[in-house]
Order: sequence, then C-alpha cells, then structure tokens
Amino acid sequence: MRTRRLLAMALSLACLCGIVTWLVLHPYDPGFHGKPESEWVKGVSYFGDEAQTKQWRSFGPEGLHLLARSLDRGRAYRKAYRRIMPRLPGLLNYHLSHWLPTPADSHSTRMCVISLLRQFGKDAKPVEPAIARVAELAAGHPIRVIVWAMARR
Repeated sequence: MRTRRLLAMALSLACLCGIVTWLVLHPYDPGFHGKPESEWVKGVSYFGDEAQTKQWRSFGPEGLHLLARSLDRGRAYRKAYRRIMPRLPGLLNYHLSHWLPTPADSHSTRMCVISLLRQFGKDAKPVEPAIARVAELAAGHPIRVIVWAMARR
C-alpha cells in the first residue's frame, strides 16, 4: 500500500515537472485575426503610411492591447538580466552568461510599435502605461525621444 502511494506521488511529481517545463519552454503566440500576434507585430514599419495606421485603427482596442503586449513581451527577463548579471562575481557571471540566453534585442520592434502608437495620437491613451514601461527600460536609448514626444502631444 505504501509503495503504491510513493509511486503515485512520484508520477504526479514527474507530470507536474513535465507540465511546468513545457509551459516555460513552449513559446506561446496566440492568434489575432487569422495570424499569430508576432506576425502582425513584425509587419509594423517605422512611421508607416496611412494604410498601416488605418488597418490598426480598424482592429480597435484589441489591436491597441496587442501592441501594448508586444511592448511588454520579454520585459521582465530583460530587466532582471540587466540588473543582476553585472553585479555577479566574475566567475559566476562568466559561467551564467554562457548558460543563460541573452535577452532578445527588441529595440527596433519596440521603436516601430511606438511610432505606430504615436500615429494613433490620443486614441492610444489606454496603452500609455505600457509606453511608460518602455521608457523606463530605454534609459539612454533613442526610443526615449519618441516616448518623450508622445508625452508632449
């Protein structure tokens, strides 16, 4: 009887570990109007034409929230990596830098999304918190100029 309980607990623990691993490693890219969200965000161009703005306006609040999510994507990992890695002792930093993935460089994507939101004008008000979080991460980067310009409108 005791062996069965241990076996059941071991199987439950193994299943739980498998599920957690799958959730962590499996990239989640939900669909939006028939395409994955990442495809829509890749298609945004820097200060695009009126057709681009019109298309995104037609998506309504859902499109705005998709753009806000794209600004936040990977934010926590980038922020933690930038704060923790330089403070670690040299040997530990050296070994972790080879083991941990470096944060994806998403400056160009974020700049394109911010420029599109800038074209929205006052209609982009619901996603201003996401824009503010980008400004916090972009200290000393040209994207700060765009965020500053949006705040001045």
